[in-house]
Amino acid sequence: MTIDLLSFLCAVLGYGLGAIPTAWLIVRSTHSVDIRNEGTGNVGAMNSYDVTGKKRIGILIAILDALKGVAAVLIARAIGADFFGVAVAAIFAVIGHCYNVFLKFHGGRGLATSAGIALAINPLVLILWVLMYLTGYYVIRRDVHVGSMSGILGVSILLYTTPSLLLQKMMQLPGVDITQFKAMVWLISAILFVRHLEPIRDLFRRMQTENNDSDDAN
Repeated sequence: MTIDLLSFLCAVLGYGLGAIPTAWLIVRSTHSVDIRNEGTGNVGAMNSYDVTGKKRIGILIAILDALKGVAAVLIARAIGADFFGVAVAAIFAVIGHCYNVFLKFHGGRGLATSAGIALAINPLVLILWVLMYLTGYYVIRRDVHVGSMSGILGVSILLYTTPSLLLQKMMQLPGVDITQFKAMVWLISAILFVRHLEPIRDLFRRMQTENNDSDDAN
């Protein structure tokens, strides 16, 4: 098996795992509704919780979506892929979750799947994301999407300045190329950034409406 074929198989594997529509399946089976037509239309844990009103469903979906990322990494490794192949599987798992061919390219925003990938490869990325999320949420605006975008951008910046020795010490897999690892994180961050543009735009529109209403009241 050539490296090219193995990388292709990792891409197919990653996309297939990421495209398992956990939120759609669970909400459909428990509440007989298509989550794409409810709430924000996002096929993910948060919208599942908002639509069903059940925290346990949101948590279950978040865990299952994270496990898709973990599985993509571990299975790619198990079939003999080097880190490049693992990174390909990870990136395509996020793509599959965010742009699901089985749901006419509807999907989630990719955070849970990305968290699973980070846990399987290097938890430091997840730690940095959480710290930046909390900073954005509490300092900028108490909005989950502002926090998420702060985490996405913050990780991308901090990863550039994080010492390679620290990254190596936190690696859960042997033989990880740091340059390839950083490129993987930046590519996944770019996907997450694009997926979070819509809720950020919606937030700006709400803020503008609130400002206009305030001006009218005055």
